[in-house]
Amino acid sequence: MSVEFTFVPQDHEAETAASSPGAFFFDPAATRITLSRAAEAGFHQVLIDDSVGVLGNIDLAGTVGRIATVGRIAYPLGVLLTHWAGALSPVVAANTLAGLDAKLGGNLSLRILGDGGDEGQADEAASLRHAAAWQRTDEYLTLLRQLWSNASPLDHEGRFYSVQAGALDRGGGQPLDIPIRMSGLSGTALHVAGRHADMFELSAGSITEAKLLIERIREAGARHGRADKIGFALRIHVSDRKFETEQGSHASAGRSALSLLPYIDAGVSEFMVSGISGETSFERFSQWIAPLQRSWRSERLANTGATPFSAVRLRL
Repeated sequence: MSVEFTFVPQDHEAETAASSPGAFFFDPAATRITLSRAAEAGFHQVLIDDSVGVLGNIDLAGTVGRIATVGRIAYPLGVLLTHWAGALSPVVAANTLAGLDAKLGGNLSLRILGDGGDEGQADEAASLRHAAAWQRTDEYLTLLRQLWSNASPLDHEGRFYSVQAGALDRGGGQPLDIPIRMSGLSGTALHVAGRHADMFELSAGSITEAKLLIERIREAGARHGRADKIGFALRIHVSDRKFETEQGSHASAGRSALSLLPYIDAGVSEFMVSGISGETSFERFSQWIAPLQRSWRSERLANTGATPFSAVRLRL
């Protein structure tokens, strides 16, 4: 198993346009420097998740590709693109995303949102809307993957989409497999994720909640013969002196990285890291990961039957 880190340019809770995630990409020179620092610090991809919408996020992903090309970043970052069903037809989306993946050198991943609403809504109408949104997402992702893998044109009549002779413009090329990331808490969301997700983004902040959610998604994946095909990612926030999980628990700088070890033991193979911007914070991040690497080695070798460190690679 490898442990990887995704760079989140800004906190999604930003309140002003000037500090929104998208604004990060509108200064090419500064963005080029930051992405270079992120690559050198050990991040393997950058998240694009802005309020500009599906097409705007696709444009921002293209911007990252151009910046990386012009800047000749030594270790080009992959792009994790937030996307959702409904804004584009499956055929248009399949072609657009295939073209973007080619421009990014095959380094595109999709972070699929479902209904975008509050899964805690209890009224019947909200539950029906929630279920329908996830069913549309299910059909959308099924069509995307069929379009990317089929050598011949596709015909489809479903509840949400109708496709006649749908195909990629490249026609007859090699099958395309763009990794899919999903999240959710409801049974409907987990069912769809179990069918489609290559990576599942955990919403739980505590290790107990994370373990329970990992167990649920593995059970959902097993129903589709995919129990061992789904990885897990966890969002963390880094400040000058601590790591914080999404729900706010934290540790001092000396123990912050070590607090991630139980999540790795539970199955987390990626951390989505927000709160890092300047050169100093990138350097501190690299320094904090070093004890995580050492402790993982010591703990695995000390425990009988544990996975030896040689099977775990931290990309730094």
